[in-house]
Amino acid sequence: MKTAKKISLLVLLLGALLMGAVHHMREAVLDTPLAYFGASQSTKIKAKYVLSETELAQIKAFAADKNDNFAKYMQIANGIKLREIIQGS
Repeated sequence: MKTAKKISLLVLLLGALLMGAVHHMREAVLDTPLAYFGASQSTKIKAKYVLSETELAQIKAFAADKNDNFAKYMQIANGIKLREIIQGS
């Protein structure tokens, strides 16, 4: 019985560590500038796993509109972060 308790405690601890790692990865992705996001394949892969489809669609829509909207182009050039895009939409 004591072994089962130790195993369940270990599994609980590992789950908590994984949840913390995912939260940290999400915060790092959200603090990425959009200009870097477009060029970094590893950041795109991380974003695919930690952001929702809605959030990814907001980012894609913002980036797609940059050619027709000079203000958005300048925001991207000045380093707008993914977090600001998602909160602003």
